[in-house]
Amino acid sequence: MNNIDFEKYDVSCFTGEPKSKEVLNNIYKINKNVRLIFKPGVPLYRIFEVYRDRYTYNRGIRGNLGKKIFPE
Repeated sequence: MNNIDFEKYDVSCFTGEPKSKEVLNNIYKINKNVRLIFKPGVPLYRIFEVYRDRYTYNRGIRGNLGKKIFPE
C-alpha cells in the first residue's frame, strides 16, 4: 500500500478483528494513511443470506446465478 498516492485516493481497509499476534503485526505495517475499519463478531444472517454470502465468497459473482444472488 505504500505505492498508493494518498493525495489522490482515500483508502479504507475493512477487516475482521485481529485474533493473533501475526495478524496484529501485519496491521501495524499498513500505511498510516489507510483508514482501518474493524468488524468484530459474527454476521447476523438469515439462512438464505448465509447461502448467498458463502456462494459469493467461494465462487464470486460469475455467471447468472452469482449475479442474481450477489448480496447488495
